[in-house]
Amino acid sequence: MCGICGFFSNNPKAGKESLQKMNEAQAYRGPDDSGTFLRDGVGLGHRRLSVIDLSANAHQPMFNEDESLVVVFNGTIFNFPELREQLLEKGHQFRSRADTEVLLHLYEEKKEGMLEELKGQFAFALWDSRERRLMLARDRLGIKPLYFSRQGNTLLFASEARAILASGMVDKELEMSGLVSFLECNSVAPPSTIFRGIELLPAGHCLLYDGEKALVRQYWDMEFSSHRESLPYEECKSRLEKSLFHSVESMLVGDVPVGVFLSGGIDSSVIAGILRKLDRTDVETFTIGFSDSSYDELPYARKVVEHNLQKHHEIRLTPRHLLEELPNIIRAMDQPTGDGLNTYLISKETRKHVTVALSGLGGDELFFGYHLFQMIPKLLPFTTPWFWLPEGFRNAGFGLARGLAGIFGCDERYAEVLRGSDPFSSAYRAMRTVFPEDLLQNSLGGYQPEVFPFRDLISNYHSRCRGLPPEEAISYLEIKTYMQNTLLRDSDLMAMSHALEVRFPLLDEGLLGLAAEIPPSFKRGKKIFIESIQDLLPPEIQNRKKMGFSFPIPLWMKGMLKPTIVYRLSKDRLKKVGIFNHHTVARLLDRFYNGDRADHRLVWSIFLFDLWYQVHMENEEPELER
Repeated sequence: MCGICGFFSNNPKAGKESLQKMNEAQAYRGPDDSGTFLRDGVGLGHRRLSVIDLSANAHQPMFNEDESLVVVFNGTIFNFPELREQLLEKGHQFRSRADTEVLLHLYEEKKEGMLEELKGQFAFALWDSRERRLMLARDRLGIKPLYFSRQGNTLLFASEARAILASGMVDKELEMSGLVSFLECNSVAPPSTIFRGIELLPAGHCLLYDGEKALVRQYWDMEFSSHRESLPYEECKSRLEKSLFHSVESMLVGDVPVGVFLSGGIDSSVIAGILRKLDRTDVETFTIGFSDSSYDELPYARKVVEHNLQKHHEIRLTPRHLLEELPNIIRAMDQPTGDGLNTYLISKETRKHVTVALSGLGGDELFFGYHLFQMIPKLLPFTTPWFWLPEGFRNAGFGLARGLAGIFGCDERYAEVLRGSDPFSSAYRAMRTVFPEDLLQNSLGGYQPEVFPFRDLISNYHSRCRGLPPEEAISYLEIKTYMQNTLLRDSDLMAMSHALEVRFPLLDEGLLGLAAEIPPSFKRGKKIFIESIQDLLPPEIQNRKKMGFSFPIPLWMKGMLKPTIVYRLSKDRLKKVGIFNHHTVARLLDRFYNGDRADHRLVWSIFLFDLWYQVHMENEEPELER
């Protein structure tokens, strides 16, 4: 895991100084080494976190034999040993043991067709001096980020948006559609970002730039098999068990210590259990705990550790810890997010002991673990008839439903299931939306959104999964939206702020393909997933209710964090910034602190954005109390 940056430009500003500033802007991503390449209008920068081949032979930027190709790479290619052997058989020569060098020789063989061969989490930039072409590429699921900006005939790129801004070639301006997206879903929906003129290369895509034209091409998408209902359950279960073991073992590659984020839930406990079966008792585990028992997973994590005889670390957090770390967490956000605090804090402690951590993220998305997978199919028979009615009747029904929700103290977001272009995408959006559209419009002072990026993103993706069973359509949307844009993005951003590499065994390419083959009836409630590995889990873990890796934020907001939140969202502060309607924010504060069922995320989102804005747009230290 590293940080990469660079440009392809005929702009005289694009020189050594710009490249060095870009590289230094994300130095924390790679504390072990740094390097740059600058020739003929092309600049490549690299900050290295040494994981595979710790020697100087793995220094980047890295060249092929005749130096016609040069690459900077962030991530890990888990199948690089097999690819390396294949390339050696074809006569290629290697100077290192690093996975980076495989990219150069594979490009020599297949050009951009190489991407279909790679299994891993990666973002890289490869300059082909013979063809005078720059290729940017990002892994299938977008585990590793890659931002870019077009400024005339200049193309800039980096692992984080802040590095592009550090170049001095892109003005720092707030992109209001990015703010709208953040309020919709607590993340910024790609390809847009929170900064005008900077985009995020979509997951599973590459970009080819020749100095004039930029071609963005998709090379992968998740596709579910349509001929699988005859697959025997026991065969699927056996294949799944083998795939899980192969995935975990492949992600232990490297020359540094490895740990596990252990929540005490099924997914991370499975990883810990597989490690025991592989005799990797040297792998340490890390768990966050709280004094409030409804959020505390330490008792379950201890059961797993006792079962597997692993060295364990517990991190007990209080609201005081969060308040003290909040300025650092906000600085780590290159874009605002409503999540990621937990990853920042557990990563900080984990990095004191290991360089790589395994995460259980992915099991719920692939095997129907979230409550959405039960709720939406139950809703559709009731909401679908509404969409047969003329739009005027539907709008009236939506208004009535929203009014009744307010009267009876229910969450008004759920009325959104009746508003939209189709019942499925409307139901999904209602489940994942933070600010309903009307409330969002009322919360912004003087700006009326013309587009709602999260809504449009869902509609776009839903058109690609029509005809799928509802649960698999939900799985597709979860993978393409919430998982990619919030969970994976925040995992990279927060962990890499501590130079910690996080890997995701449950998102291995083999597991993705197998999950797409398994009939949906086998996956409901994670049935086949649990049964394939239940002998690895203590009985208490097998039968426990899903909890999630979350903080007691609502409790803390009404306790120690309250003075800070009330100060930050005061009329004077909001009027000074000029983005939010202080009357609406005051009502949200009153509903949260004095009401019974107010969604804490409405207040929390504005609070976090206000802090982010002060740090990243006003370039000031965040004021937490006065």
